[in-house]
Amino acid sequence: LLSALTSNDWRQRYESLTSLTDLFARFPTEISPRLIKIFDLVNQRLNDVNSKVQLHAIGCLQSMVPALGWGMEPVLTTLIPALAANLASTNVAVRSGTISCFHELSTSVDKSQLLHPYANVITYGNPRVKPVMLEQLKLLVPEVYHENPSHTVRCVLPAAVGLLDERKADIRTANNELLAALYEVLGEELFIQPGLSPQNSERVRAIVA
Repeated sequence: LLSALTSNDWRQRYESLTSLTDLFARFPTEISPRLIKIFDLVNQRLNDVNSKVQLHAIGCLQSMVPALGWGMEPVLTTLIPALAANLASTNVAVRSGTISCFHELSTSVDKSQLLHPYANVITYGNPRVKPVMLEQLKLLVPEVYHENPSHTVRCVLPAAVGLLDERKADIRTANNELLAALYEVLGEELFIQPGLSPQNSERVRAIVA
């Protein structure tokens, strides 16, 4: 099955994704020891050169995520950048399917484990994916902050501050909304966080005022 995922025949790659999704649904616990190796290959199919395979991989992932649930933690750091790359696609179906995958992640996986990989994509990813990823990160802030305040600030604030000089309007708007979400949970403490310079503190205050 794993060799079929890398076959030169797109039909075999397509069919292997179907079979793999069925295995995850039936034996999620039994398959977990090989999860990292499997998702190294699934990630490749999320960016497959054949659009039929790529769309099928995205659709299959929407079923894999709830089947695996919190068991996906070991693969999130590699899965999320591979998935997020599709947000830059010119194919509307690829983009919308990818957003659906992120919605599945936010409902099926430990949300606190999503903050760091999301923030990394925002910091280092393609500019075209950043507005959506900022929106996804913003949605996680209230709930994760309630459970783990320090982790939330440690992951989210540096990513947001790193975009204070952003010129692209859509990224700047999404980042301002993320900062507003942080202010909602932190209040005035937002402006005295360690590592936030006085200059940047004033800039953030002006944004959320």
